[in-house]
Amino acid sequence: MQFGFYLPNNGPTARPDPLAEIARRGDSLGFHCMVVGDHILVPTAVNSPYPYTVGGEFPGGESGEYLEQLTLLSFLAGITTNIRLVPSVMIVP
Repeated sequence: MQFGFYLPNNGPTARPDPLAEIARRGDSLGFHCMVVGDHILVPTAVNSPYPYTVGGEFPGGESGEYLEQLTLLSFLAGITTNIRLVPSVMIVP
C-alpha cells in the first residue's frame, strides 16, 4: 500500500517555507505522493450551509486566496527528488 498526503494551498501554511518543509519531510519519509487541489476562484461569501464541515462554514477563509496549483507543483518539483506530484481536480475557466 502506498500513502500520500494533501498539501495546504491556503491559510497560514500556504507559504514557500512551510510548504517546502512539508514537501521535503514527506519526500524523506518515503511518501508516495503529495496532492495539490485547485481553487483559484472562491466566493467571498457563502450564504448556504456548507455540507462538508461540522459547523456548516465554508473552509476557504475570508480572503478566499489559494495558491495556483501548477505553479505550486512546479516549485515543489524543484526541491524534492522521489515523491510524486499529483494535481487534484483542475478547474478550468
